[in-house]
Order: sequence, then C-alpha cells, then structure tokens
Amino acid sequence: MSTTSTTPALPGVVRLVAPEEARRLAAARSQSAASRASGSGSRNDAAVIPLSRALTEELTVECDETGIPHRLCWRDRWHAVVEEPVRWFERRRWWLEDARVERGRGAGVVDHEIWRLQIRLEAASRAVPRTVDLSRHAGSGRWRLLRVHDAAA
Repeated sequence: MSTTSTTPALPGVVRLVAPEEARRLAAARSQSAASRASGSGSRNDAAVIPLSRALTEELTVECDETGIPHRLCWRDRWHAVVEEPVRWFERRRWWLEDARVERGRGAGVVDHEIWRLQIRLEAASRAVPRTVDLSRHAGSGRWRLLRVHDAAA
C-alpha cells in the first residue's frame, strides 16, 4: 500500500509521506540549513528552499464593480492584474483566538477569502508577471498580502 497521495494537493502540502520518510526529509533539511549557515552549502541545497515567501503586508487594492481586483499598490508601486484572478476560501483557526462565534456571524470568522493574482508593474509593461496571494477581511474590507510566489526556474 502506497503512503503517498495522488489526490490534489492541500494548500501548503506538496505530498503526503510515511512518518519515517518525513523524519528523513526533516533531517536532510536541517543538515542542509546547517551547511548553508556555515557557508559550506552547495547549489543543490536550493531544493529545500521554499518556493514562496509568506508575508502579512497591508495593501491598497482597487476592484471593479463586481468586486474583482484589477489593480493594487504594493510598496508604493502600482501593479496591474494581468490574468483572470482566482478566488477561494480557507478555513481559519478561529478557536485559537475566540471562545465561540456569535450566531449568524460566519463570514470572515470561519473562512478567509483568498485571491491569487498575476500582477505586473504598471510602469514596466515588459516586466515578468508575479503571482501573489491576497486575503480580504470580510468585516473591514482590508486587504493583506499573504504570499509572493517565486518564478519557476
């Protein structure tokens, strides 16, 4: 019986492995991190560097009349959305912050609205697009940058 999953990947999960394989991978990562810290790392160590960076920066996002983002300001620079955005909801671990959720109050408490956008600097029309994940707070309408995905090499 195989312990790897062939189902679609969960957010943040590349593949599921057996516990002994997970321990071996963790040991290899920590050994690789130690060798990079000591300056003896090789180019092969890049395989354990995460492909995205997690952030929590607040942004200014402009949406069209239907609520779909089409432009955003990140670090004082305007970016245009260049591909159709993708939206989904992720379960929030609300029980770590609140004892209970009030009846009738679920959106924004139980789930986060997440948007994945392909953006490009407006001032550089030939720039390579970047993929970013944003979260919109249901109550306040505030936007946060969650993740910037690195381009595949």
